[in-house]
Amino acid sequence: MALRPATATQNLGLQAQHTFESWDLGAGDSLAVNTATRNALISHPLFSLPIRGSSISVNATYNAKDRSNVGMGPGWRLDVFRRLRLDGDGNVTFSDGTGARHTFTNPQTNGSITTYTRPATIYAALVKDTTPDPDRFTLTYRDQSKDLFDISGSEALLVRAEDRFGNGVDLAYGGGTTNLATITDTVPNPDRVIDLTWDTTPTPDWSCPALVDGQRLGSGGRQTVPPLELGGADLAQR
Repeated sequence: MALRPATATQNLGLQAQHTFESWDLGAGDSLAVNTATRNALISHPLFSLPIRGSSISVNATYNAKDRSNVGMGPGWRLDVFRRLRLDGDGNVTFSDGTGARHTFTNPQTNGSITTYTRPATIYAALVKDTTPDPDRFTLTYRDQSKDLFDISGSEALLVRAEDRFGNGVDLAYGGGTTNLATITDTVPNPDRVIDLTWDTTPTPDWSCPALVDGQRLGSGGRQTVPPLELGGADLAQR
């Protein structure tokens, strides 16, 4: 079997149709290696934000064969960095939380609504609605949970993630950038917010401070995020 070059973006991340060898590295870290492509995927848990009926967990992942850089160094991403790329042929490519790419094709427009044919690699339905400004994409998964994306240039950024009951969090970005700035649960009063601060000198670097309303992450007291080397950038909780 021929292996794809290191620069290929196909077959990255965790995809159900692939076979993986997996190892528990301890402290919640895990390593999975695609037995066909030899791509190594590392996952590192960072923190969890409780929401009504559930929680939103944020992990850092690394794909050894992914040379793209979403601001954390080549191959690194947070699983909330789910994004859509608007391709020139009208197709839309979804990058999931593990870095896997899924291309939705055959756009069909009826009024303000455009639907797409899903790829075999993911069980989800993608719809674009041009009524909001900017245009909004909704990706509905098999369990009826949803990701909502707003267009920013040639890509669409995740602005809300919710479960099948509508419970979820809103995501906001720094003005004029694709840097994630806040993750907000608007159900509590006051809102429960996680702020992310980016420092791009000399290399991409971000930190996650405590919740701004004074509450703690999780039910067992404040969780800390140990420093983590991300392709030359340090990750730490301030």
